[in-house]
Amino acid sequence: MKALPDAPGIDMPTYWKMGLHTAFMASALAESIGTERDIAFTTGLMQGIGALLIHLVMPDEACTVVQSVDAFDLAGRRAVEQAQLGFDNAEVGAELLKRWKFPTPIQKALLTYSNRSPLPDILGQLLSVSSTYAYGVVMGLDRSSLADRVDPEIAKSLGLSHDLLDSCRQRVSESVLMIG
Repeated sequence: MKALPDAPGIDMPTYWKMGLHTAFMASALAESIGTERDIAFTTGLMQGIGALLIHLVMPDEACTVVQSVDAFDLAGRRAVEQAQLGFDNAEVGAELLKRWKFPTPIQKALLTYSNRSPLPDILGQLLSVSSTYAYGVVMGLDRSSLADRVDPEIAKSLGLSHDLLDSCRQRVSESVLMIG
């Protein structure tokens, strides 16, 4: 996909792979728990937009950030970005989506998905699980390692089992392969 320019420090094929895995997993999980799939998909697809914007607008600072944390560890980047830049990719993404008039729940999910206490709302929890999954896929983890990375409190809150995650993983992989 070439809808966006290349961003220094971001491998764009990996960016799209992660975004699609996050979006399709959020959608699959939303369906499994009876929540709106489309808003979950959109939230997952938009999750990385703040990091991408930082790399496009502030390439030198972004490259300094990724010396300390993997470019695609979006939750892990937040603390490093706060320390080095005074803001983070989730805040940038949420602000951009606010200006683009995306629904408030999507903006809120971007800001809260990495919270552990209190847990984010359901959309934020779906984003937490799906982005953890997508990052694991990008890192090449096997399927049991993918499921083990999911926050157990969030899995419990959403009623997600390892079997359900594995079933969703298979559907997500098929969906992403159809696009790519």
